[in-house]
Amino acid sequence: MITSINPATEKQIESYPEMNSDAVDDALNKSRWAFSLWRKTSLSERVKLVHKLADELQDRMDDAALIMSVEMGKTLSAGHGEITKCIQYCHYTADNARFFLEDEEADTEYKHTFTRPLPLGTILLVMPWNFPFWQVIRQAVATILAGTVCLLKHASNVPGCAVMLEELFDKAGFPEGVFQTLMIRHGAVAAILEDHRVQGASLTGSERAGSAVASACGKVIKPCVLELGGSDPFIVMPSADLDEALKHAIIGRMRNTGQSCVAAKRMIIHEDIYDSFKQGFIERMNAMTIGDPLVEDTELGPLSSERALKEVKAQIADAVKQGAVLTESTHALPKTGFYLRPAILEGITP
Repeated sequence: MITSINPATEKQIESYPEMNSDAVDDALNKSRWAFSLWRKTSLSERVKLVHKLADELQDRMDDAALIMSVEMGKTLSAGHGEITKCIQYCHYTADNARFFLEDEEADTEYKHTFTRPLPLGTILLVMPWNFPFWQVIRQAVATILAGTVCLLKHASNVPGCAVMLEELFDKAGFPEGVFQTLMIRHGAVAAILEDHRVQGASLTGSERAGSAVASACGKVIKPCVLELGGSDPFIVMPSADLDEALKHAIIGRMRNTGQSCVAAKRMIIHEDIYDSFKQGFIERMNAMTIGDPLVEDTELGPLSSERALKEVKAQIADAVKQGAVLTESTHALPKTGFYLRPAILEGITP
């Protein structure tokens, strides 16, 4: 069983049966059959269905925001923002699909040279929990518009989001098998990538996960697209507008409770403004509202899981052990849930 746990209450939400090898085999066969038809479907029909998908997202925005909140701790307002972004992306990509998919001329010594994007087959999407709708929609919609079909292996702590995504595609009218959710664990991914019915992969996740998927694809010479993490610096110089810099520093570090691949993970501040920036950052950090992500004015919810909380606590303890100076916020944390006080670490050494 794949079980989702509410990170704000630590209570079980739902358990979903894990697919066995026969169920996975059926899904792969269904995907292959769907591709044989979908690749011949006109672009105008694909575009129409993507617009209908946007309508379904609009209709179920509240439900989608709620399931994100209870499964991985995203605030309701952030959930609504994520679905709004998905809707806008669907419409934009559908409206411009004919331009994205048209032939591109190339200047060579030959009489006529051009590139033409063609449907590839079945793509396995290995997606993360931190933006559980957006990451899937941005990959799947472009892929499907190009005449290719998708299998989704979502993060194990957001199975409800994965189920709802398949429901949304079905309700929008996509043919059976064009988009399917696989209720599997990461250990089953390599065998699926090696299967001849899968032609490639797209992953958003950690370096470790990306390395595993790239290795599996490389073994059988299949293309893969990887979006991995980083350690992005937020650099502030004396010429900056300090208030604006602080506003964006808080957004850049605290959005989605800090759980974002493009978060401002390191802050490098010029010595002339260091003290002023530090004071302003701590004041703004302390002013943020931590609590139940279902409450409207909550700005910071829990971390996504007990495992995430333990890992971050261990990282902080290790940094302090090596000489870093920790300054935590003044927040009183809820008694239950995987909450962590926001904090700064200074005096980081190599």
